[in-house]
Amino acid sequence: MKKRSIITIILIAIMFSVFAGEYIHYGYSVKCAKCVEAVKAGDSTVQVQVAWRTNTPYKKKGDKVYAKYHCSGGHYYWAEIR
Repeated sequence: MKKRSIITIILIAIMFSVFAGEYIHYGYSVKCAKCVEAVKAGDSTVQVQVAWRTNTPYKKKGDKVYAKYHCSGGHYYWAEIR
């Protein structure tokens, strides 16, 4: 019984850490805007990475709302939410 409750606690901790993290788009790819710009500028050393939305609160400027994104390559940037 003690072993079962320890395993349950560990599983709950893992689930909490996964779901309390950053929101990741699973159904489709979100290409990093910074990586795409670098490739278009002719930097052949950069590979386009996947970016995901962070938990940072949104910014609002006028009628537009922006969310902060982070890519696998290390870029952080703000992008408009539509």
